[in-house]
Parts: sequence; structure tokens; C-alpha cells
Amino acid sequence: MLHVFAETYTNIYAQTTYTDTTLPDLLKTLETVQPQVTEAQKQLLSQLPPTNEISDVVSELPPDKAHGLDAFSAEAVKLIWSFFQYQFFQFVNLVWRTGIIPTAFLKGAIRLLPKGETQWKVGDWRPVTLLSFHYKVIARILASRLAVILPHLVPPQQAGFVKGRSTIDSVLLLLLIHDKLKREKVAGAFLKLDFSKAYDRLSHEYLWLLLERFGFGQGFIKLVKSLTIGATSAIYMEGLISPDILLLSASRINLEKSQLIQIGADQQPPEWVYQLRYQVIPRDQPIKYLGYWFASSASDTQLWSITLSSIKKRIAAWDDKVLSFEGRVILMNHILAAIPIYTLAVAKLKVAHFDQLRQILVSFVWAEKTHLVAWKLVQRNKELGGLGIRDFRHLQVAIFAKLVLRAITQDEKADWMWVFFSICKVQEVDQLAERLLLRKSVHTPRSSLANKLLKAWNKVQPQLRLTPTVEAFPSHISLRTALKLWCKSDQANYLYRLLTSAGIRYDWLEMVGRDSVTGTFAGSVVRFLSNFHRYSAGIGVLSEKMALHSRTYCLGCMVEIHFIYLVCIEGQDLVVEVYVTSILYREQISSYKISDYTMLVLSCRSGRPPTSRILLRTVDRDVEQSDGDAATAG
Repeated sequence: MLHVFAETYTNIYAQTTYTDTTLPDLLKTLETVQPQVTEAQKQLLSQLPPTNEISDVVSELPPDKAHGLDAFSAEAVKLIWSFFQYQFFQFVNLVWRTGIIPTAFLKGAIRLLPKGETQWKVGDWRPVTLLSFHYKVIARILASRLAVILPHLVPPQQAGFVKGRSTIDSVLLLLLIHDKLKREKVAGAFLKLDFSKAYDRLSHEYLWLLLERFGFGQGFIKLVKSLTIGATSAIYMEGLISPDILLLSASRINLEKSQLIQIGADQQPPEWVYQLRYQVIPRDQPIKYLGYWFASSASDTQLWSITLSSIKKRIAAWDDKVLSFEGRVILMNHILAAIPIYTLAVAKLKVAHFDQLRQILVSFVWAEKTHLVAWKLVQRNKELGGLGIRDFRHLQVAIFAKLVLRAITQDEKADWMWVFFSICKVQEVDQLAERLLLRKSVHTPRSSLANKLLKAWNKVQPQLRLTPTVEAFPSHISLRTALKLWCKSDQANYLYRLLTSAGIRYDWLEMVGRDSVTGTFAGSVVRFLSNFHRYSAGIGVLSEKMALHSRTYCLGCMVEIHFIYLVCIEGQDLVVEVYVTSILYREQISSYKISDYTMLVLSCRSGRPPTSRILLRTVDRDVEQSDGDAATAG
């Protein structure tokens, strides 16, 4: 059996050889590749690693990982690091200068882990290579340096293996394109390719040429070669050791697992599709794509039932365990609650679907006994007397809103974002962002994923705390519109009349906000300041003090406005300071918990400041004032 595994993996990693006829075609594919690595980036990749960089890499190694053939686990090395580090620094510097790693550190041990329910074939086992400690550190240093420049080299179409990108982007692209084609009655096809043992898909000979064309220096390429050329692994099974397997290349498409499925309009696929030797999947048969179950014509209920089956299967595995109530809560929060997260991030679920999930979780927590407390109370935060169990309906709303925020703020747009913009029928990203933050209507077809995303955004947007920066005031947004962004409509109109009656005109406005998070004009004319004392020292003559009695949403954060100062500072400059406090609303509690103060500043650049001094009464509720405020009010 060991011989069968060894022969299989030897064939998988067999190197692709290029003949005199195939080599020109290979070189031709590289002609369009332009150098993209700058000289500064070359130096970053190949320079000698300082001691602090090496120590940081060692400290970040996970302690619970298995060791390689050298028997040095990360946890053991960390215990003796103070005695071992000097010699290891010398070893790393020697590798960087020579580009050579001793052969003993290049040998790995392959352990086979079962995957799936049966293990009758070689493909039913997942090979995991255990590497030496020295190899791990060298590889991590190169990987951490490469991660800095990788987003600039890898196109946004590749969602994996780049920090800040997610496989959810690829799933969203598929779902949005399917929605768009279906609404426009256009037929399309989705081809899912599966690579056999996709650990090293490129021939190394091709890889070295590609790195040179990208502009990577010879120093970096030499270090990468030192980790690859001569690397061998042996399979360890039941105490037996296979002959060494030379790790070279694996670039083979697995036709058995590659699938083609129709998307968009329901039409019969052409005959040539069946000649591709890929599996042509019926429209109503789900396929698993990057962890998400997808089918062209299957209902959301059918796809959701697959996720529920996974949860039920996990619960069934615990039937023979004696679990306490506390143990069940821990298992649900840390294991069961994590299973549907990926599906929640992309699926269009209804209330009935969440009710099905809730019933399963409730039955598990209470072990089919009497429910002693209402489930709404159980779902409260622990600080409020609950158990901190997630409300998955609210969780999906938050995930969807975050996706919209990414779409309108992220500099590097994923492909699904452009499809999302086209569905919303906007020409520019800034146009969509401005419409969303000004709460204007955005076109979306009903029952589409895009509509679900926007509905979630509309629910969450009032709760966002914006942090505007100073910028030129946009001419197309009026003062009244800007005030409505951070107040309810009636309060905005009242405040607008107060400001205009105090002599503030539109052409005075100097300090306005383009939000640093969203990059749009939400929160214009106001600015959050975290350092109160910076401005309190400059307060001059009190011109007006007033109170607004009702609770309101201020810049999306639930606050109560207590008083507004119109203060004269340095002659012609007029500053309006609005003092508010955040309110933590507690259900079934009549009082509110008052937290820290926030100051908003509106600056004007011209005109005579108001001369009248009007003192209005403060709010009925007791408000904590500083000594300076009390003296001024008196």
C-alpha cells in the first residue's frame, strides 16, 4: 500500500519537460509580461534579514503545529530561543549570502489524513507535509516580504492567497452574474476546474522565467530556488517510510471533478459543450464551489437544507456524549454557529430559513427539555444577562452591509463590485457611494442579491459613526441637506433655522467633511474631534446656548444633543460647537446610560459674528458639566 501511495505522488509531481518545439510557445507567453517590481522592492525582497525580523517570524510560528524530521517544534524552539538565537541568526545570514540550504533541512515528511467518509482510494487521503523548523523560518521571511508587494502584482480576479481578498468575492461574482443574466434572459455557462493536488501548479522552469520577466532580482529568485530545488519528501504510514519523492511540478486538471453548469436563462446547451469531457451538471443539481452550494434553478430552501444537514450531522455526532447546559452553549457558540457563516455571507435567505436554524439550535441547547427562558433573552449579550448567542438574521445584515461598504470604499475593486455597480445602474463608484450615504433611491431589480445587499445597508447605515476630514465644501450639497445627514428631518430643519438666524450663511462654510471611511460627503459641515481639551482652551465669549430635548440619531450614532455653543474666536472666525452624549439604550429600562462627550465643530470664514447673547435652558435630565461650563452658564 505504501508503494502505491509513493508511485501515485511521484507521478503527480512529475516535472513537465519542454522540447525544442514547445519551448518557443512557452517563451511566447512571457512576451506580454512587463517588469513591475521596482528597485526598492527588489532591495526589500533580497536584503539580509535583521535579527528583529527573524525573531518576529519565530515568535509568530503557531506553537501547536507538528514538527518535521528535525524534531524541532516551534514551541520547543521558543523555550530555548535565548540560547539558540545567535547560532540561528548566523545560519539565516549564511543562507542569504550563499543561496544554499543544507539538504537535511529540505526533506519533508508526508502524513496522510483521511478525508470524506470512505478511504478506499488514494484520492480519499489528504497529504500533509511536515517541514523542518529552519525551512519554515526561511520560507516565512520570504513570504512576509512578498506579501507587501503581492497585491500590486496579482490581478484582482485572483481572490485567494492575497491578504485582504476573500473567496467570497468569487462566489458573489458568480451569483451576481447569474442574477443579471437571468433578469436579462441571456444564457451563460459556468466552468469549475479542479486541479489535482494543487500545491504547485506551475513548472518550476516556467516559474523562474516568469519571475525574471516580472523584474524580481536574482537574489530573491536564488533564495526561492534554494527552497525548491533538491527538496524531497517521504511518506510515513504505520511506521513505514517510502522512498524519497522529488517535488517538482503538479499542473494537471482533474476531469472527474471539473464541472460545467448553465447559468442565466434556461436554454439547452449546444452539442460542443458535451465534447469538452467535463461533467455537464443539470440546472437543479447543486455543486460545491469554494465552500458554497450553488445550483442554477434550485430554490434557496433546497440549498439552505444542505447547510442545515451539516449542522444536524455535527449534532448527531455528539448524541453519545454527556453534555451539560454550559457545554452545549460553548459548542453552539464556537462550532455550530460557525458552520452557516460562509453561507450567510452570500445566500438570499428568508425569515423561514432563519426560523429553521433557530429551532435546531434551541433544541440542542435545551436538550429537548422545557425552555426555561425565552430565546430572545438567551441571545442578549452577557453584560445584559444573556448568553451571547448570535442572532443570525442580524449577523447577515451586518455581513451584507460590510460588503456594500467594501464596494464603495475599497481602492482595488473586485470583479463582483463592478457587476454590482452595473446592476445599480450607476456610471461611477462615487455616484453610488454618494447616493447611498445621502439615502437616495438606487435602482435594483426585485428578488436579486443586489437588492438584499442594499436593504442591509439601509438598516445599518444609520448606526455608522462617520469620521469626516477637512475638505472643500461640495457645491451640489446644501447646508440643509448636510444637516439632515446627522439629524432627523425635523431636528435638522430646527437647527438650520437656528444657524441661519444666528447669521451663518452658506458661503461662510470652510470646514466640511468628506468621510475618511467611505470617501463621500456624508457628515458634511461637521467634524468629530477626539481631543476635547485642544479646543476648550480657546473658548471665548459665549454667544448662545440652547438645548434640544428629544433623542435623535446624530451621524448614525444614537446620541442626545444637550447644548450648542456659538463661540467667537479670533475676531471674524465663528465656530459652532455642538456637545452631544452617546446613549446606550437598554430594553425595559426607562433611564439611559450616558457615556463620553463628543464635540462637533463647524467653522465659518467670513461675515460678522452674531452679537446677541441668548441663553436657553438646558435639558431636564441632569447633565454632568465641567467647572468651566458651569461658570459660563452662570
